[in-house]
This record gives sequence, C-alpha cells and structure tokens, in this order.
Amino acid sequence: MTTATWKSWARPRLQVVLVFALLYLFLVSIKLMGSGFETLGRGFANLLERTVANPAVGLALGVLVTSLVHSSSTVTSIVVGLVAAGQLSVAEAVPVIMGANIGTTVTNMLVSVVHVSHKPEFRRAVSTATLHDFFNILTVAILFPVELLTGYLARTASLVTQLLVGIKTGRMPSPLSVVIDPGVGLLQGWVADLLRAAAWGREVQGRVLGLALVGVAVLLLFSSLLLLVKSLRSLLAERMEGVLDRYLFTTTGRALLVGLVLTMLVQSSGVTTSLLVPLGAAGLLTLERAFPYTMGTNIGTTVTAILASLATDSPEALTIALVHTVFNVTGVTLMLTIRPLGRLPIYLARKMGDAVMHNRAIVLAYILLVFYLIPGILVFLSHWLSR
Repeated sequence: MTTATWKSWARPRLQVVLVFALLYLFLVSIKLMGSGFETLGRGFANLLERTVANPAVGLALGVLVTSLVHSSSTVTSIVVGLVAAGQLSVAEAVPVIMGANIGTTVTNMLVSVVHVSHKPEFRRAVSTATLHDFFNILTVAILFPVELLTGYLARTASLVTQLLVGIKTGRMPSPLSVVIDPGVGLLQGWVADLLRAAAWGREVQGRVLGLALVGVAVLLLFSSLLLLVKSLRSLLAERMEGVLDRYLFTTTGRALLVGLVLTMLVQSSGVTTSLLVPLGAAGLLTLERAFPYTMGTNIGTTVTAILASLATDSPEALTIALVHTVFNVTGVTLMLTIRPLGRLPIYLARKMGDAVMHNRAIVLAYILLVFYLIPGILVFLSHWLSR
C-alpha cells in the first residue's frame, strides 16, 4: 500500500474517531455543568430566576447570548444543563430557547456582508440570509404570545416526554450514564485537585468549586461543539456539495428534508444555511427554492439539545430539548399550511434586499439593533431594575 493510498484510507477513519471523541466530550460537559450548578446552590438559582422571571427578558437573553457565541446549539445545550440541575424551570427556559432561534441567524447576516462591494450580489446575498431571520422572527411573534397564554410548547413537549420516558415525575434513566459518568468524575477530581493546589493544600468547596466546574464545563462544551462542527463539515464537505447540486432544489419536501438531514449531521444550522448565501448571491438560487431548505435546517438543529438531554437523567431536560423541536416543527407547519404566512418571509427578505441597494448601511443597523442593542438594553434594564 502506497503512502497516498494509506492516507486516503486512514484519514476518513481517523476523522470518524475524532467525531465520536468530541461527541463524548460534549456529553461529558453537559453533565459536568449540571454538577457545577448544583454545587453553586440556591444563591445562583435566585440570581438566574430574577434574570428570566420576565419572559420578554428571557427571550432577549437568548437572542443576545446566541448572537455573541454564534451557536444556538451551545446556548440550548447550556439551557438543558440548567434545567437538568434544577436552576431553571421548563417554563422559564422556553423564552430563552425561542431567543436562541433568532440569535443564531446572525451568522448568515455576517456571511452576506462579504458581498458588500458588489451591489447586485449584496442584494441577493442579504435576501437569502434574511430568510432565516424572518422565519424565526415571525415564528416567535406567533408562538411567544401563544405560549404565554396557553403553555402550548411546554405542555406538548411534556406530553411527548411522558410517552418516551413512561413516567410523569422523578428521574429518567440515562442510557449514556455508564460511559459518561467516569469522564465526569475524572474531571471533577482534576478540578478539585487544581483548586486544592492553588489553595496550598486546603479543600475548596461551595461556590468556588461550583464556579470552577461550571467554567470548565462551558469551556469544554463550547470548544468540543466548535471542533465537532468543524470536523463534521470537513468529513462531509464533498458529500454536502454533491447533495446540494443534485437533490436540493427539486421539490419543497425534498429541500426541507435535505436541510434537516444535513443540519443533523453537521450539528449547526449556521453552517448549513450559510451555504446558501453565496449561491443566492451568484443568482443560482431563488428565495422560493431556498426557503424550504432553511426551514429544514431549523428542525435539524434541535437534535443537539436532545443529545444533551440524554446525558442527564432528568425528564425536565428532555422536555426543554423537545420544546426546541416542537417550536420549529410548529413554525414549519404554519408556514407550509398557511400560504399567505409562508410567503411573508420571502416577501420581507426580498424587501430587505431592495433596501440595501439604496443604503448598504441598513444591514449594519439591522444587525446591531436586532441582535445586540435591543436585547442588550432589555437585559441591562432587567438587571438594573431588579437590584
């Protein structure tokens, strides 16, 4: 076997091993984070509850944090960990999940800015990018008041949890605990040893240990998920391009399914929807054909939170993960069955593209206002008023 042949044989297999290793670290980080939150105690829980006590502030927090970290998967996984640790109730977490859905679309907008120097391309790129924005914003506009009045998302997800788990309360047996718990225990021991060494041999407990565990868990979660997305994208890049070229744009159902499956594989709707922006900018893709694919990516991205919930033994964690799925499935169903509503994101995206032809600074103002300034001001005022 030649060196080149060996490399071509070994490389994809090593990439697969790396993907499973990163997935393991991701799941370990979720359980470690729950352990850290439990160690922090009630004081931290009270602070968190004050932050999300107002659903509008919880929504704004989800938008802001996701816009900053550019990953709804990271934010929803953290929310799952908080719910599993009892730091957030399902009802308190639902608006944060909705906000994360809006915040994740900032990646598309930033990708569209690459085409700013060429007006026609920029118009098409912005229109393609904002399809994701307007789908999520409209879905939140419809389902946020519905959730406040009826608890539709939480109730539906709770019902599905009961059907899947077979219990209404108590703990959920985690099929992954056998392999995850040793990794969690090892990291807890390392963190405790490091703190003990830093404290000259004295035991460190309480909030200091809890904060350290949470910090390590969030760092591990963020880095493992980031590397996982990159590894999957590298592993599947050629196959993704082939699928996009041959299968994506034939029918609404197929486009939706391709978007769903690709996002499940890559674990990032930001990556899979960003693929459309250069195609749209080049005039190779109409908004009507891009929209079903975009909706599919929204459903596919919910798999990450479900995986995270499986690392816990909490039915509530599974429920909030399923809230993410129910939210996106409901939004897609509404867009597909109510035709005027389904045409609205396309209409708004096209209008946004026309607007940037007259003033390209509109995109910068839109990004700053929607993703950072408005949610940031709401979160700041909430903290200031609650002091």
